[in-house]
Amino acid sequence: MRYFMEKITTVVFFFSLAALMYPGEVFGFPPAGKNWHQCGGYVDQKGAFHPYIDQKNQCWCCDNDKTNDNTVCDGNCVWWAWEMAHMYWDDNLPWSCGASKWAKKAKDNGYTVDSNPAVGTIGVNSSYPHVAYVIAFDGTYVKVLEENCTYKCSDFDYGNTNDSVRVRRYEKSFFNLGYIHPKKNHGDLHVLLRCAGAGCAGSDKDKVYVIENGKRRWINDENCFNSHGYHWDDVINVSASVINSISEGASLCGSNNQAKPVIVSGLTLDQSGPYHVGDTITAHFNIKNEGSSAIRFDVLTIGGRDCDNKVADFTWETGVTLGPGELHTYRGSVTLKKLGKYHFFCAYEVGTNWECNIPAESGVNNTRDITVTKEQPVPTPSISYFDPPNLTASDSFQYLYIYGSGFTPSSQVDWQN
Repeated sequence: MRYFMEKITTVVFFFSLAALMYPGEVFGFPPAGKNWHQCGGYVDQKGAFHPYIDQKNQCWCCDNDKTNDNTVCDGNCVWWAWEMAHMYWDDNLPWSCGASKWAKKAKDNGYTVDSNPAVGTIGVNSSYPHVAYVIAFDGTYVKVLEENCTYKCSDFDYGNTNDSVRVRRYEKSFFNLGYIHPKKNHGDLHVLLRCAGAGCAGSDKDKVYVIENGKRRWINDENCFNSHGYHWDDVINVSASVINSISEGASLCGSNNQAKPVIVSGLTLDQSGPYHVGDTITAHFNIKNEGSSAIRFDVLTIGGRDCDNKVADFTWETGVTLGPGELHTYRGSVTLKKLGKYHFFCAYEVGTNWECNIPAESGVNNTRDITVTKEQPVPTPSISYFDPPNLTASDSFQYLYIYGSGFTPSSQVDWQN
């Protein structure tokens, strides 16, 4: 038992010395009470909330500020790289070892490892050692998003923000063991950052950016975000220092690159009323994309609320895509099931976000209200009397008096005697 403890003590000392010397990782199983599913204030949420990702981050988080809390300033390059693959590759990397072993472990598990950096790859260095997630490559330098084990929080250009994540530029050759590529084809990989940490204030607070070609592009609004197929749980909250370390590019959906759905022909009910319980009514409207970027509606409909504020939607159209300048006519129906007032409105869903107040051209209505009454009674007319009771040769016409309900007064009656 004594021999075992001496060996453990020696190993821990060795790794601690590495932390003093290198910005690379310290690897080992987490000590008792250490929450390694959180590091530097970032929580490994994919494992907790995503059914298609069933494993949590197993890498150790270094206690850089010596507070044993795994919050701001703490970090580990392997924890962060594993987490980036978890989030953006939708993958559970089947290893959590030290950085210098990542290239071999990746090859052994069928991942491509080569000397070609690309956005979304993970660079591996054996000298420090170090791993980092690539967010840009200009042919000579790679720009990465990383965490590190450090001797103190002010090391390695963290400044005074104590943010555990930073952006740093390396020569391509720094990652001498190559770059690990994701197994799955995700198209153009990206990183989504929100300014929500230290230094984020005023109009900059909570701005969301996508990193493209080494530049941060502001995502103007939710329509823009959803129309590009992004997911809110892929957004990483960072400090202003991280945001400002990335050059700013044009906004993603600026005035020259944005979808703009507009109602150009108003919400019209095909039946004029009166409306009764049990009636099925139909309606339509025209929507046009007056922007210069396409938009895909997961759902397009006329939303409805009945007298109890319960959902009373018209039929849904799904998967409707409108290119720039394109027009679409929606038609749908709904059955009226309750008495009282109904409120209808043009609506669409993109992603998980509903837009229930679609802009309309001047003078065009995007809403309609109706009142629903009892079921229409069965007509019960009856003949009361004739005037004159008996026609004579001198009479040119005869009045027929009908009483009852369910018919229109003064309507024409076909009569044969």
